[in-house]
Amino acid sequence: MVGKVETSVPSKIKITWIRGMEEMRFKAPLVVVALGARGAGKSALLEAMAEHYLSEGQNVFDLFGASSGEGLAWLRSPWVKGRSALLVRGEDVGVSCSWPTKSWKAVTLADFERNDIIISSTPLYESKDEEFKASARLVDLLFSRFEWHRYLALIVRESANLFYSRMRLRQDQLTSKAESVYLVREARHHGLSMLLDTQRLLSIDIDLRSLSDYIVFKSAGMYSLPRDFWFLYRYLRPEWLRNMRVSQFAILSRRGHIGVGVNEMPSWHKRSRENILRSMDIRVDAAKSGSNEER
Repeated sequence: MVGKVETSVPSKIKITWIRGMEEMRFKAPLVVVALGARGAGKSALLEAMAEHYLSEGQNVFDLFGASSGEGLAWLRSPWVKGRSALLVRGEDVGVSCSWPTKSWKAVTLADFERNDIIISSTPLYESKDEEFKASARLVDLLFSRFEWHRYLALIVRESANLFYSRMRLRQDQLTSKAESVYLVREARHHGLSMLLDTQRLLSIDIDLRSLSDYIVFKSAGMYSLPRDFWFLYRYLRPEWLRNMRVSQFAILSRRGHIGVGVNEMPSWHKRSRENILRSMDIRVDAAKSGSNEER
């Protein structure tokens, strides 16, 4: 950790429980899966949850995001003030910016302990294929972690990316799927919280759902809930589930408790038309290695 850590206030997440009652604890490793249509606000909610982990003294690893580089918006958040942040980049990609960078092949477990926020973002790689290979290697590295001082909240926007990254290693669909489920099941034993989202309401694997501590429902748009969630219609209006506001969500806990909630969008969240590289003054050159590489 570098210098004095500034005190920041996480974006508000408020839940009203309508069946049962419990409290989400961000001092423990959780598996959270957010379901919803594109633009439903899943990323903003996962970022808000990650802020709560940071406020409890834990770390955040933003592993997957949109090709527009939305994870880089962390760099303008109040959470980087007085804290250490690291950008993970492609092996042969030069990145000029105000923050340290490191090739994915050079990242070590010590980097995940030393840095409060670690960001792996698509624009910092030479290709999507390299990003998938890097992600698979970094996740494997985290699963060799047998002791830690702080939990690590791992953000995976579009959980299918976790499966695709395993495919780059195994070239076998069944093995890759089994490994992905294994990673989610064993995450807590390595001090990891998994914050996952998906647009694929109807195809999310039942094994993944059964491992979740919380399943969050954002606006489903034209889609209905998967059949094994139809019991929620006894408590929640279908039209609301399809057309709720971006700030709203429903939540189902592993214990069967049901709630409705609202969350603030982090003030630093990337806007839809924003060029985040330009906003953060980050210059990327795929032809050379980074001049501000951390050794």
